[in-house]
Amino acid sequence: MTLLETAASAELALAVGRHIRSRAIATAAAWTGALANLKISLNVTAADLADPEFIDSLAKDLASSGLSPRRLVIEVTEEAIINDLDAAAATLSLLRRDGVGIALDDFGAGYSSLARLARLPVDTIKLDRSFAQGLTGNERERIVVEGMIATARRLGLTVVAEGIEDDVQLAAARAAGCQWVQGYCVAPPLDQTALTAFCNRRKSKSSVA
Repeated sequence: MTLLETAASAELALAVGRHIRSRAIATAAAWTGALANLKISLNVTAADLADPEFIDSLAKDLASSGLSPRRLVIEVTEEAIINDLDAAAATLSLLRRDGVGIALDDFGAGYSSLARLARLPVDTIKLDRSFAQGLTGNERERIVVEGMIATARRLGLTVVAEGIEDDVQLAAARAAGCQWVQGYCVAPPLDQTALTAFCNRRKSKSSVA
């Protein structure tokens, strides 16, 4: 691939990312009924964070759709920010200042470091599924994961356990202090119709309880 082809490919990727975010934000803003107050999470890449138009385009999408920034969560991986941590932290700080939530995705895989949590303006860490499943592993694995969760909680962060597939893992995640879980134990990927039905069922159960 030539330099020009690489540049064109990178620009296309940025354009596609902008389009997807714009569509997703507009869709969430139009939700009503059981979906009206749900938050929406969007994954962003290192290239997105380095894009000088990233913050402005996101602000325009929020303004034009009417979606509250507090209903938007931006998810990043440490791999996406490790090459320029300070620049990424500055960009994320601007978003967080405006009310957008920041989540560190796939935490515990590859580049993860507890030390970075103190430097990054994040609200939530999402434990990678391989890490979260250590909660039901041997004693050494449990100690490491439980220590990670405890530290995150002391920093005031919300902890989400990803890849929770059964009731045993769900119970372990709750016992370890995870406030939220994600995985097939809760629900598979859902389209908007199925998501509405799911939320209505949950609402009905909570009102009965």
